[in-house]
Order: sequence, then C-alpha cells, then structure tokens
Amino acid sequence: MEPTPLFGPGTPGAWDEEHVFGSTVLRGRDGDWYLWYGGRDRALPRVGDCPLGRIGLATSPDGIRWRRLPGWTRSGCVLGSGRPGRFDSMVVGQAHCLRDGELLFLWYTGSDGEGTSARAPDGRGFGLRIGAAVSRDGRKWVPVDGEGPRAASLGRGDGTAWDSARTSSPCVVRAPDGRWHMYYVGADVTRERAQIGVATSRDGLSWEKVGPVLGAGARGSFDADAPGSASALRRSGRFHLFYEGTDAEGRRRIGLAASEDGVRFSRLAGRAPGGAVLDAGSPGSWDEGGVGLPCAVERPDGEVWLYYTGYAADGRPAGIGLACCEGWDLTRWERWDEGD
Repeated sequence: MEPTPLFGPGTPGAWDEEHVFGSTVLRGRDGDWYLWYGGRDRALPRVGDCPLGRIGLATSPDGIRWRRLPGWTRSGCVLGSGRPGRFDSMVVGQAHCLRDGELLFLWYTGSDGEGTSARAPDGRGFGLRIGAAVSRDGRKWVPVDGEGPRAASLGRGDGTAWDSARTSSPCVVRAPDGRWHMYYVGADVTRERAQIGVATSRDGLSWEKVGPVLGAGARGSFDADAPGSASALRRSGRFHLFYEGTDAEGRRRIGLAASEDGVRFSRLAGRAPGGAVLDAGSPGSWDEGGVGLPCAVERPDGEVWLYYTGYAADGRPAGIGLACCEGWDLTRWERWDEGD
C-alpha cells in the first residue's frame, strides 16, 4: 500500500480547505505533541508560489494521529494576517516554534504583498519578511513588533545584499553558548538567488545577521538550483540542517548538511538522487511531485522523525507526511505509512 499523508487539508469551508503545508512540531509539557502548520482556503490572495496563508494547530498523543484544535480567531486558525501597515498584513506561514521558560515563541514568514518578483506570474510578490509572536498556550498568539521595517523581526538586507529581496522560512535552535541561531532563506534583488543564512540573538527577538551559510549545490545535485526552507537540530555536539533543495528541473527533495560551529556547513550525501536524503514519492503516490519544508524532531527515545510537506504531480502541496530515521544514520530515512 502506498504511503498516505499524516495530515491533509481541512473540510470544505474550513480555513485550511485547499492546502496544508510547512509543519513545526513540539512536545508539550503534558506529554502530547503539538503541530503548528500553514493552511489556506481558496479565497486567500496568493504570493507567487510561496506556501503562505494562515497558521493552525493540531495535537497528537503519539505524533501520528492528529486532531485539529480550534484557534481563537474567527476563522479557526491560531494566527492570521496582521493589521494594515504591518509586514504580515496579507498572509503568514512557514513558522517555527520553541519553548523558552513559560513562553512559546513562534517565528514565521509574513507578506504584505508589496514586494516584486520576476518569478511571480503577475510580478508581485515575494516581499517576504520574518516576524515573531509569543504565547502561553500555543493557541492565542501575540505578535511582537520587531525593530525592522513594518514591525518585522528580521527584515530584508540593504541595497543588493544577499537577502535584499526577501527573508523567509525561519528555524531556530539554541547554541551551546546560550544564543539563538536562526537559519532562514534569503534572496537578492538582482537575480533572486536563494541561499540559507544565519542570524543570532540573545532573547529571540532582536537579531544580528551573520551571513549566508549554504548556497546552491554543484551541477547535477538535488539542490543545484537553490536551497530552501530548513530545519535545524543539535545532535551529538553538531548542528544538523535538513533543508529543501530544488534541482535544475525544479524537482524538490530534502538534503542534509552538518556543522561544528553552526556557521560552516558541509553537505552529507544521502542515497536519493543528487545526494538528497529524502526523495519524492514513487509515481502515483500522494507526494510524487516532490518533498520539502522539513521539520526534524528528536523524540524522547533519541529517535529522529522528519515531518515534511509532500507535493502532488501538479506541484501543489498535498499534505504533511512523516519519515523515520533508520537507526542513528541521519542520511537514511523510511516513510511512515498506515500499515506501520
């Protein structure tokens, strides 16, 4: 039997009826698992092909069987677009959640629709920036006005800097020295060439950019066109960065890089085409169009699970899937399916 997504779109009329994508998973103090995810209905405006909409919440006793929890907003999501004039006044998504003491932090991508992009069909679009919100229960989030333009926490770079066109897809991990490391995707205004960069912070709200840490891969590799959204995990004294890569034909796969200091990364070759660690599904499967937007989670027993967004043959997000690490080798993964 072909694997199926763990988590698919909502019921007709729901805020997430069209697509779900981009999970971030965290174990709660009650022992249950919580999944914040992006979703959208058919009426929301689009920002090119970026997976953005609203952010919702689901819970699970085991990380496999998920139940949606209603948010406090009128639509039922837990975080929607921001007030007029903010960087996130149009759509939000691609988030990452961590706990620090009594507070939950959510870093997320937002768009006000005012950017421009040669890749968008109508020229609109990417204009993306990163923001932050805090919560005590994971349902009601309070956006924190950042220091950047339009209240963003991490804005675009100046002039023709490597991230001058957009900043998006944050993932955050604590370093041994206590600082937060945020890995994010940036692109420049001249060629819109995407790279993964890092910024650091002492409080999770004010960020200092360090610079790019991972660019496009070699010719023939799974990320020869560009790297994309990443998920950072500290394990065995190293930073591990699972990230989406796009090859020269536009195919999405997930790869892995590792670093001792969180800045200088080396790719670790997987068994999938082009050196990826997780390939698109087989022909006819729900994720045959590609895989991306990874979220790596270390479970209490030390096993690592990888949640990801799967794409249908037409390139649209089809749902959220799961792969489990084969032993301790982070380059070997096996998809979960209902028969497991």
